[in-house]
Amino acid sequence: MTSDASRPPKLDWWRFIVAATIVILTVGFVTVYKIDVKRNVAMAVAMGAFAVSTIGYAAVRWHGLRSDLASGRLTPQGFWADPQRHFLGPMRSLAIWVSCTVTAFVAVIVLFG
Repeated sequence: MTSDASRPPKLDWWRFIVAATIVILTVGFVTVYKIDVKRNVAMAVAMGAFAVSTIGYAAVRWHGLRSDLASGRLTPQGFWADPQRHFLGPMRSLAIWVSCTVTAFVAVIVLFG
């Protein structure tokens, strides 16, 4: 019998598609029902860009985790020790992604809003 820490994480692309769909539906719901899209097109575009950026970063990290697990650079035990840290990635790349996304979000609103 295997322990939970030794079971490989289920990182198939179908699970990623489900998670990405949840992000898209959430951002879409907020955009359609909480923002007057006809008057505030810039905010709707910024929200769309935010969703695309979030899914893009998540796809890069998902692919990296799959590759690391397949090559043996990351073990299931290592992954389950701190899955959030592994999914978010190195602090530097996360900080760069957050700053670029926030800058683009604000720039779209300021320039086109």
